Amino acid sequence: MSALLESKEEKTFPESWFGKAWDPSLLLLPLLGGSLLGFYYASIEYFPEVAWQASLTYLAVMSAIGALLVVVYGLLLFIPGWIWSEFLIHDHLLQPRMCRENDQPKKVSVLVSFGFPFFLIIASAHVALEFQETWSSLVLVAGVVVSSLIVWSTLCWKSTPGSSEVNRQSLLFSIRTADWKRVLVLLGRFELSSFASICALVIIYSVANQSRYEESGRMLVVCTIVVALTNSLVAFYFRAKQLLSVQCAIGAALLLLALGNVIVKKEARLPSQIMGLFGMGFGHPVTLILKKEAAEILGSEGILGETPAQKPEGANPQGSGSESGVVKIEQAEILSRLGAEYVIRAKHRRFSVPKDMVLSWVVDDPSKENVKVPKGPLALASGGDPRAMR
Repeated sequence: MSALLESKEEKTFPESWFGKAWDPSLLLLPLLGGSLLGFYYASIEYFPEVAWQASLTYLAVMSAIGALLVVVYGLLLFIPGWIWSEFLIHDHLLQPRMCRENDQPKKVSVLVSFGFPFFLIIASAHVALEFQETWSSLVLVAGVVVSSLIVWSTLCWKSTPGSSEVNRQSLLFSIRTADWKRVLVLLGRFELSSFASICALVIIYSVANQSRYEESGRMLVVCTIVVALTNSLVAFYFRAKQLLSVQCAIGAALLLLALGNVIVKKEARLPSQIMGLFGMGFGHPVTLILKKEAAEILGSEGILGETPAQKPEGANPQGSGSESGVVKIEQAEILSRLGAEYVIRAKHRRFSVPKDMVLSWVVDDPSKENVKVPKGPLALASGGDPRAMR
């Protein structure tokens, strides 16, 4: 009988949540990674044909990207609300006015006391990371100071004994009579939750910092609102319905991914920027080195200009065949290397090339100067370009 009673006892987080949801949560890695890859390949209007031998590699890539998204979106959409729920709302100093008699948090109180100050910090952090100038840094400092004052005032208001009504005495009197050490600890916990989300934003902006677009302002507003509301919902539901709070965070992450692929241009979308870390996607020009057989295929489509058969004697147009037995395409963008083909964009056209026709590609790095010119066949393939080849 005692064993039966023990089995009905509820376990506390993280034991109960990891015990019930840890194994299924592993599906989040390929789910989020696959969603990101799906959004990216939809933007380039191409679906790679992956052989079953390469399926494990494809799954590993999705899981790796998904793990990155879990960390980033966890810090942004879940950790702050979890901190509010476990270390702020149910603290003995705040619980009388933040929770009802059944220990359920009050939605309005959570939104006003923590959601709104958190919204100010996230909005100011977006501005600072977007513009990266002195005035934008001052905006971030101002946002942190104002939000801290709002939370400070919330922590210092004392409740009347035996009543849930807030004692409407002067704020100065309430601060003097409050537990200073406890208030500072609680304020530090709120700042810690804000710091977690700022770290996630820093990671996102470090990936998607190639250029700024007009649509980024709209995405900034949407992201800030979704982040503040999601963490408020997590804080509200976590104690009673842990799985529901996790589902809210996952749904918000998928929503941000979807909205980012609707509002923002292709070049600025997060999937495109993440693929850029691997040297693929928009805004990463390379010089492709192809087999000479590719000249007849690509030349007939006007990509290489004149084909070897059409080339006049003594002519050597840029992008056509050369005496070294290779074909060079400059200022090309490799959109995909997954599957049996390369998807390439060059001269405002998108085309595919079989992998066995691609010999190499040269990445021009203008930040490196005074690099020795490569010699031998490498120099012929690169056209004697004095810039580095990697």
